[in-house]
Amino acid sequence: VVFTIDRGSQQVKVYGKAATKSALPGEGTLTDKLNQLIRELGSQIHNRKDLLERIYAGETSSLEWTISQYGRERSYSAALAPIQNPQGETTAVIGVSRDMTELKKLEKELRQRADEFGALYETSQLLLSQIDLDAIQESICHLAVEKMGLDSAWIGQISSDGSLLEPVASHGLVETDLIPQPLYQNSAPNPHPAAKA
Repeated sequence: VVFTIDRGSQQVKVYGKAATKSALPGEGTLTDKLNQLIRELGSQIHNRKDLLERIYAGETSSLEWTISQYGRERSYSAALAPIQNPQGETTAVIGVSRDMTELKKLEKELRQRADEFGALYETSQLLLSQIDLDAIQESICHLAVEKMGLDSAWIGQISSDGSLLEPVASHGLVETDLIPQPLYQNSAPNPHPAAKA
């Protein structure tokens, strides 16, 4: 959305093809969407007097914010610049606002993947540097808690008769929490009640 804010009247005008496009299903009319966006944008800008003063002085600036819209959180950004008359006086602010929701979602997923790959890398380095299996297992549990944001983690070993998954290492759990889990054919063990994220 391209918009201008008049310095004197504070009137907001929207330009471009946005007003002729259809709104997404379940998100109300496009007019509703634009009105809410402009209201939030105006609120964000006018709550930042320092931002306006810098723009009026001739600087460019930007801001980001998140709102709850139609039952979903949406993230927006705006790039702002002054409009000046021939005398060099700022008479209005011009801006371009974008919906950054999908980008923020991708950034979050990328950070999560980076953390996961970091944990895998540290685990591989650990395996290469140690030969003590107990120490390796304890360190893997520690890394899982630290890198995956868990409260606790444990590693199990299948019993000789194949009926139990017996804890052999853990982090964030006391010994009394480490209870062997029964194994059933073609199914995974029940989640341990103490191992919650």
